[in-house]
Amino acid sequence: SAVYLAFIPNSYETEVQILVEQLGDVEKFAPQTGSSNFKGEDDYYGTQVAIITGKKISSRVKNELGVSSGSYVLTARRLRGTRIISVSVKSKDAKLAARVANKTIDVYIQEKGQDDLFIAKQMLKWLPNQIEQTSGGDSAGFSGKSQSKGGELLLTSEADDAVYQQLRQSRMETESKRSEMSFRYKPNHPIMKELEEKLSYLDQQIKERKEALLSSLKASLMGDFHLTNIKILSPAPIPLKPTSPKRLRGIFLATILGLFISVCFIIYIEQTDPRIWYESEIQRALDVPFMGYIPLVERLAKKKDKKNIAKGRPVELVENLKLQNILRDQPTLTDSLAFMRTHLFFSVPQQKSKVLMMTST
Repeated sequence: SAVYLAFIPNSYETEVQILVEQLGDVEKFAPQTGSSNFKGEDDYYGTQVAIITGKKISSRVKNELGVSSGSYVLTARRLRGTRIISVSVKSKDAKLAARVANKTIDVYIQEKGQDDLFIAKQMLKWLPNQIEQTSGGDSAGFSGKSQSKGGELLLTSEADDAVYQQLRQSRMETESKRSEMSFRYKPNHPIMKELEEKLSYLDQQIKERKEALLSSLKASLMGDFHLTNIKILSPAPIPLKPTSPKRLRGIFLATILGLFISVCFIIYIEQTDPRIWYESEIQRALDVPFMGYIPLVERLAKKKDKKNIAKGRPVELVENLKLQNILRDQPTLTDSLAFMRTHLFFSVPQQKSKVLMMTST
């Protein structure tokens, strides 16, 4: 893992953060349908993230900087619970990463301004040039599908305007009172004339209020869409240190993994080894009692002694292999044999044990 990580090239990552504010209710109307498309901040900011990472902005950045698509990786995300969008760029070239990140935001702001300006022009195109009074006096008359969309925008503004709603309420009350009085008085009666004059006055006030709302809506559209709603909080700096690969962490994890695999392998070998290594395994494997240890005598394994045995010479005639000499020179062997002799005497009934046979495993 150390050699592998040593050959992996360094990768640099930089980040730019922007603050994106929603322009208001007027931005929620789509230019094609005039209906509300963005019902929450999640939808709006999710759309902005998709635009930043989309092919349109990516193509412009590549063409203007003259870079290839495989030379960097761009990601964008919204910081949880905020109106901040973070754009990260990872590349093997630190300067290229910073250039791409900053250029992406510049292109995004330009594209956003053009889109907002297009929406503003479309909305201004939908809105009527003037308010035409209808027979009812409390609604605007529009002709054509685009004018109908403009009417929806205007009606939304009217519904939110307290003065306009108060004027409409007064006119409805006056209209109701005039209908009631018409059963008692003739049109020329002073009370009827007074009510007619009041109705005319209210109609004029409603018309003027509608025109004011229309002018305010146009000014609001132009003002909102000409002022950018994007603010760069921190431009992307040139990273001084690589962000990946994390070599020390990689070597550490590889060491831990290697140690774990080694331990598992050793446990497997131990569990599958049929040989007996410890006294506890004798009772478990052979079901016989353990009598004791006999140490290995190196003198018995020498080549010289093996040659004498191979020639057919009796072991007891070989001076170096006499048991008396070995026991005299190997006190550990003497003690082990005495210990085993004691074990034999105490482990079997003496009156029944007359012959002992010793054999290999």
